Amino acid sequence: MKKNKITTKKNNEEMPFYLSLREFSKKYVDWSEASLRWLIYENKNNFNDIVLRRVGRRKILISIKDFWEWIENRKRIHKITNIKKVIEKNVNQVKNIQEKKNKISDEFSDMIGGLHFYSVRQIVNLGIFGSLVSVRRSMYAGELPYIKVTPRRSIVKREDLIEFIKSKL
Repeated sequence: MKKNKITTKKNNEEMPFYLSLREFSKKYVDWSEASLRWLIYENKNNFNDIVLRRVGRRKILISIKDFWEWIENRKRIHKITNIKKVIEKNVNQVKNIQEKKNKISDEFSDMIGGLHFYSVRQIVNLGIFGSLVSVRRSMYAGELPYIKVTPRRSIVKREDLIEFIKSKL
């Protein structure tokens, strides 16, 4: 007696819509019966609802078409989740960097004290620049705004100094 199967015609041969786990693992050798049972047990991404059809209490049938569609969707979902993870990681890194910059600038503004203006020598003594020449180079290049007091003496506002440090972080 021949078993009745739900089938479809494809290229003049009968191809079943549904296969049992054993039949599926025989037809598609890469998928063992154990790996299919593991997919059923884990039920990730709605595997059971999308791919399986239960007949009675014990019989489980796999929809071939739905199985391969589920595999393709899983690839897309995996790519999307990886992209989301990378974006979240980058956003967190940017937030951490911004927090560090704010912390450093706050520590710096606490360190420089309450003076409103700083001479070139005071800026060097704070440890921001290594020498008088490097401070003057930044001033003349327009990176560090300054006020010329006399032809040989310049001062920098506290706010301008803090903004300069923030821009360099």
